[in-house]
Amino acid sequence: MRRCRETVYRHKGYFGVKPRASMDKTMHRAVRNHPLSLKEKRRNKAINRTRSLVERPFAVIKTVFHRGYVRVTTCTRAHVKCLFSCFSSNLKQLQTIERQTV
Repeated sequence: MRRCRETVYRHKGYFGVKPRASMDKTMHRAVRNHPLSLKEKRRNKAINRTRSLVERPFAVIKTVFHRGYVRVTTCTRAHVKCLFSCFSSNLKQLQTIERQTV
């Protein structure tokens, strides 16, 4: 079985668990009597730059459109509901960009 090269970006909550992926991009976390070094702080900042691009749309969908829970019974309906949430999020982002350019 061939293993594909994949990178896993994870926040500090997973700092003690090793992923099955070939590239681990888990943020470091300071614990009692072991503060983060300068190298670890820079690594966390670099990981956060990538994670923020992905996390922001989910945060907008959850807070603005109140889609933290999907309360439908079938996979097809859940897929359609998530699809419309994504469309709405993209339209909201477009509206924000247009407002900034004017």
